[in-house]
Amino acid sequence: MFKKKRKTRADLWKEKHPGPKKVISRHAKTRIIYALIFMLITASVSGFVMLIKETNFLKVSKIIADGDNVFVDNSYIADQISDIKGKYINEVDVENLKSHILEKIPQINRVTIEKRLPNTIIVFYNEHKISTRVQQDFNDPTYLVSWNGEVVGSVKENDQTYDHIPLIHIPTEFVTIAQASIFPVRPGQENDPEILSANVTTQIDIDIQKEDRTIAGQDKIAIGVAFDETKLEVIQPELREAPRVLIPGELIISTGDIDEINILKNKFISELGMNIKEIWYYDVEREIHVTLENSTKIKLSLEFSLDNQIENFIVRFKDEPLKEIEYKIIDLRVPYKVFTCNKNSCL
Repeated sequence: MFKKKRKTRADLWKEKHPGPKKVISRHAKTRIIYALIFMLITASVSGFVMLIKETNFLKVSKIIADGDNVFVDNSYIADQISDIKGKYINEVDVENLKSHILEKIPQINRVTIEKRLPNTIIVFYNEHKISTRVQQDFNDPTYLVSWNGEVVGSVKENDQTYDHIPLIHIPTEFVTIAQASIFPVRPGQENDPEILSANVTTQIDIDIQKEDRTIAGQDKIAIGVAFDETKLEVIQPELREAPRVLIPGELIISTGDIDEINILKNKFISELGMNIKEIWYYDVEREIHVTLENSTKIKLSLEFSLDNQIENFIVRFKDEPLKEIEYKIIDLRVPYKVFTCNKNSCL
């Protein structure tokens, strides 16, 4: 039927001398499989990334603050970093956020920030611990001061939450009423109706709380006139003065002086059996004045060892029942000297 094709010499040679078979090794097959898998994964990841960018899946949309929430509202902290919303979570610089929060909110001592996929930033924070209270003379408000000597907040009138913390009086720095704020509020509560209602204080109310120190006041106001609104109006409002508001983060007292005052207080209790009723701190003069429970005022110098001054005090009064002696002033500010003043004389 079909004529069989005649083999050529080349065909006969190949039949007699077959070449080696082409065999793909196991390693080569493995490499090929891995290459195909890698190409598949790369394509899938690229597609996933493109999908995420189109759908905002990894863009920050939630900021949660979790911490002490005593002097700073959690919502206020979240508001301070709200500009990161809309950014991809992997592009958020955690260290920059921490620095920003610590700089803007002095009440905060420590911050930790966590990125929680797909779109949430969580801020964990600790506020400064309160070591003392500070009051300018007897003017409200009373300020809360941290262990590092900085103001972290203030106490509302009649709030007894912090009464167990030592109270230190400092000289009042007066400013004109135009420069004075009535009551510093917690960050984030500037528009809180309760806070605003507590801050409804007139210029007259401020002047009632203190002796008028202005030139106009000295010339035109007699004793008791500060309680008379009609007579007080003769003073131009811009000349009236009020205690300056201490700002959160402001350094009021050094940590070393805080420690010295606490040691001093404990020494009076443990070695003399007497409680300190009032503590007055004069940073410029570098002095501490304390009033004991029997109303005796003791003046000490921060320029010299408080331990030595107390030792001089103990030696001087070791044979006298101090509680029964009505000293007006005891002055320990001169090294190795004790000066006393009673109702009749000073020695």
